[in-house]
Amino acid sequence: MKEHRKAIWKRVLAWMFYILVGMLTLLVILAIFLKTQWGQNMVREYAVSWLGKKLNTRVVIGGLKTDWFHALELRDLYLEDPTGRPLASIGKLEVDYDLIAIIRGNFGADKIAIERATIQLYRARTDSEFNFNFITRAFTKDTIPPLDTTAKKTNLKLGLVSLSQIRFEMDDQYGGQHYMASSKEIRILADQIDLDEMDFKLKYFITDSVTAIVNMFESYKKSVPDTGSSSMPFSITTDSLALANTIFYLDDTSSVMRIVTKAEELSGSHVSYNLQKMFAGASSLQLSNHSTIVNMRTAKPSTKDTATNRHDSITSKPFIFDVKQLAILNNGFGLDDAGKKPGPKHAIDFAHLNLQAINVQANNLRYDGREYRAAIHQLSGREKSGFYLKQSSVVALYSDQALKLQQLQLKTGANELQGDLVMTYKSLKEISSVPSQTKITLVVKQGRLNLNEILYFEPSLANNSSFQPLLGKEFLLSTTVTGTLDNIHIPDLLVKQGTSLVRAEADVYNLPDTKRLMINLYLKQFEGTREGLLSLLPRNTIPDSLLHYIPSKFSVTGTYKGGVQNMALDLQLKSDYGDANVKGTLKNITNKKRLLIMSL
Repeated sequence: MKEHRKAIWKRVLAWMFYILVGMLTLLVILAIFLKTQWGQNMVREYAVSWLGKKLNTRVVIGGLKTDWFHALELRDLYLEDPTGRPLASIGKLEVDYDLIAIIRGNFGADKIAIERATIQLYRARTDSEFNFNFITRAFTKDTIPPLDTTAKKTNLKLGLVSLSQIRFEMDDQYGGQHYMASSKEIRILADQIDLDEMDFKLKYFITDSVTAIVNMFESYKKSVPDTGSSSMPFSITTDSLALANTIFYLDDTSSVMRIVTKAEELSGSHVSYNLQKMFAGASSLQLSNHSTIVNMRTAKPSTKDTATNRHDSITSKPFIFDVKQLAILNNGFGLDDAGKKPGPKHAIDFAHLNLQAINVQANNLRYDGREYRAAIHQLSGREKSGFYLKQSSVVALYSDQALKLQQLQLKTGANELQGDLVMTYKSLKEISSVPSQTKITLVVKQGRLNLNEILYFEPSLANNSSFQPLLGKEFLLSTTVTGTLDNIHIPDLLVKQGTSLVRAEADVYNLPDTKRLMINLYLKQFEGTREGLLSLLPRNTIPDSLLHYIPSKFSVTGTYKGGVQNMALDLQLKSDYGDANVKGTLKNITNKKRLLIMSL
């Protein structure tokens, strides 16, 4: 009996062994079969058939090549939407991966390469659904399980992503927007990707010949704008950024605006953007050989638009930034407002700008939601009017309560200026309404001023008889100003033009109320010549019959105290005609009938 039982077990074990060997043999044969082109073609044909039935549309996979464990290559992929409109096509798709790692839950790919890809999204004028929505419906179950909040985060390990000859189009007639983008090459090397938090950390992001075209027009259905800030998480960081030969077009027919931007190079290091925090930052950024042209037509905003914009400004989260180093090399900017008539040819027309050769070198540019800061080492450029900013540098700060321009150096085609300006105030609205809270410190050193350049900004002064004598003359200026807006102290003022020299001290009260304006001027030195004095005055200001009363050389010291209505003089004159003292008061200066001269 025992020998019979042993025989049965031997037969059972033998059969199990034969079955196991047979299964392994079948798996080996299947693996070998799937690695053959014939086997892979059968898999490809099955996938095409299954996807076609699942999506109820035309699906094409021209070729499949894989070793199943490490690499997959698909060729000539094509997908249509339910109406027969082309939706997507890919010439070649290569994926390098580790199947064993994926089975263990480590999702990712060492390399993804896509060549000759085209995506065409479409939404008809009266249809709220895009032509790709059928894909979501086909793979979505009728019942959606509750969200598992305890599930492990989905971390995707992605290596090199290479995209060449890519074209994307979204024609959204319903939403009033049409986007087109194409690229010769895009290369991305990922470091870490968190899909749950939409957090992308990249080692580098490189593009070549990206062209983007955006057309905006009136949407089919008006929607109420969302004034709240977005809570959707999205952040991206790259150690290295290099965008070459980038072109961007924006055409917004609703606001009558067209923007064309071309940039030969935009590069940077440690560049980041966070949508939730509304933050962008970089260790360094460089923009080279760039130009932007804006064509627009201004229109007076309606009361409704103004109210909406005001609401947006109150509720929206401010966009903050921090750039450690910025270089802008050989850039241009143009603005043409068709709603405004062009100004004089040799004046800066802010509605028709054309800036060229813009160069900027700056450090520590930032805005934290309260104040702007920047250390500008070089800023230069030209405008079509002829205005030329040769060089400028400044350490600047601006906020709702302060304006600081320190270590300022400014050099234009005809002017030079050095100095510092510090203003603190309670608020921007209260600079003039509460002048006692507006503190000013101004220092101007070694200023060389040529008033001809003022005509770039105010060309009408060229016809001003009082201003004309000042044209073509160089003025040397140095001064210091301290105090509050309603109580300004000028301990030293030096102005020199040709043979004329003024050195003075002054106190100015009650600004900005010109009716209550009071000036105490202490004239330390005012010397010059008759020729020099007359060259600064409009022609015929002094009748020819009185010119001989003006000394050929003179020097004046003394004081002036007064305002718009009343003044007091105490002057001492020395000249080649002799010496004289002038002391007196004037009252009701602006009223000829009540003008009163006392003790002159």
